[in-house]
Amino acid sequence: MPFSFQERRDILKNIIERSLKTLNPSILVKNRSEKIRSFIGNSTFSILATGKASVNMCRGIDQDLLKKASKAICLSPVGEDDPEGYVSLHGNHPYPGEDTLKSSLKIYNELREDKAEKLIYLLSGGSSSIFEIPVDGISLEKYNYIMKRLITGNFSIDITNSVRCRVSKIKCGKLLYETKYGKVLILAISDVPDDKIYTIGSNPFYKPEVIGDIPDSIQREFDIGNEKEIGKESRIVPEYSIILSGSKYAEEVLNNFPAQQDRFNFGQIIKGDVELLAPEIMHLLRTKFNETGKPFWFVAHGESTARVRGKGKGGRNSYLSSLILKNSDSNEIFSFISFATDGADGNSGLAGFIVDEELRKTLDMKEIQSYIDLSNTAELAIKSGTFI
Repeated sequence: MPFSFQERRDILKNIIERSLKTLNPSILVKNRSEKIRSFIGNSTFSILATGKASVNMCRGIDQDLLKKASKAICLSPVGEDDPEGYVSLHGNHPYPGEDTLKSSLKIYNELREDKAEKLIYLLSGGSSSIFEIPVDGISLEKYNYIMKRLITGNFSIDITNSVRCRVSKIKCGKLLYETKYGKVLILAISDVPDDKIYTIGSNPFYKPEVIGDIPDSIQREFDIGNEKEIGKESRIVPEYSIILSGSKYAEEVLNNFPAQQDRFNFGQIIKGDVELLAPEIMHLLRTKFNETGKPFWFVAHGESTARVRGKGKGGRNSYLSSLILKNSDSNEIFSFISFATDGADGNSGLAGFIVDEELRKTLDMKEIQSYIDLSNTAELAIKSGTFI
């Protein structure tokens, strides 16, 4: 017997909330304790954590080990807690501000003078904005204008990262060259397609093999060069481990769906402009339903882009869910949620937004479109009461 809309909502909510707990960064780091101890050996070491998940990642480090660290620095977004045993610093998100610059300069100077032999770097999404120092000649104001132009202009993450490599003083492996560490271990939570270690947070300790081209229009508009070599050659190649990614998360969620119905993993299909992505997803789901003739559960992962039109609250996930709702037909029975695996969907204050046929009955298309036009899809989720 098919699940009712309320049963489906409860199933989705429970699974997502459970996954946010079981895949908690502190647990994932704690599970790597043996690897961390093996890496350290008898050497002196320091710990640095940056990103939206940094506080939880820091809490996963064994306390006995933490006490032996030469330096232990945790850089998190403004407003986050201060984990015990660390020098806690804060930066701004989604764009770097004065807090970011002040904290980043402190870390830059501390690490350049650090005499520890090894570094453990806990890296997560959000590091791009909370850990940043623009190159000489580019003010923080200009840097942010460039980043906003790229993000709201719907440029791919590869292009955004390629620009950041050229306008940042520390990203794309540049900071590694400035330090004296003999070895670096990176434990990363990936929020990027393909889980490329040098793309996560525009990794300051891992230089890309190739720096991608940037569009001529961006070069001209901001007077940015298109050189292929960024900074000096790194002295070492860090070890790294992706402890959580979209693909791992998707498998965890899929395995928790009720077994009495088919379950499909569509892989990394969440990419590109959400305006184009939503109808593609609906076509895929309709095609699969026509093939099977019966209800099914599914997962997919990746990272989409979204053009910001208004000044409301939202993110790529609430935006995508709103577009799925808009693209659904009145006779379709469905449940859909797009959510951020780190629990932070843009500036929304939410993790995700569940939409279904019952919600569609209560809203007309003009109302849904008005929230989309104002980039205010988080408010639609809150009004609907089906947010995570």
